[in-house]
Amino acid sequence: MILAEVLTTEAVPKLQRLLDREKLLMAIKSSERPSIRRWGAVQSELVLMADVNPRERVEQLLSSLDRGDAFAENFDRWIALRREHAAQA
Repeated sequence: MILAEVLTTEAVPKLQRLLDREKLLMAIKSSERPSIRRWGAVQSELVLMADVNPRERVEQLLSSLDRGDAFAENFDRWIALRREHAAQA
C-alpha cells in the first residue's frame, strides 16, 4: 500500500510532466537535473522541438554546435527523413 501511495503522489506526477516536450526541455536545461541529459541542451532542443521551432531557431541552434559535429549531420538527415515520411502520409 505504501508503494502505491508513493507512486501516485510522487513518482507518477514527476514522470507525467516529462511527457510534455517543453517541460522535458526545461528539465534538460535545468542545472538541478543533469542526470536526465543524454546530449547537451542544444541537441536536446533540436530533437524535442523539431516540429515546433521555426527554421531560424533551428539554424541558430545548429550554428552554435562545433563545425564537423556528427550530431548536426545526423540531425539534417533525420529531418529529411521525417519530411519525406510526412509527405508520404
